[in-house]
Amino acid sequence: MPSPAVVQPESKPAETKPEDQKDETWWRNRILQAREAQRRAESFAAALQSQINGLTTDFVNRDDPYQRAKLADNRLKALGELQRVTGEIEQAKKDITDIEEEARRANVPPGWLR
Repeated sequence: MPSPAVVQPESKPAETKPEDQKDETWWRNRILQAREAQRRAESFAAALQSQINGLTTDFVNRDDPYQRAKLADNRLKALGELQRVTGEIEQAKKDITDIEEEARRANVPPGWLR
């Protein structure tokens, strides 16, 4: 039976970083990830818009009803995807605003978020 005086510590306090200790690197990484998500979504939206424009042009220039139907179907799918990506862009913008507001409330220097 082990004696109660011999208790092994689960972790060393010096090695663990408290959850509430958020340094400059943490804030920079967080805002950088949010901005990168917004940039990726905006790039994807631009590519989808280009695809939609091309499908619209092809649709107008086709005489074959089967090909027109296929192009119309592809265009509708691309429009649905564009709508989804537009929602992602709006969410990314909201996330950035929320991070900036959280940082302001935590008295984080503005330079950490640039």
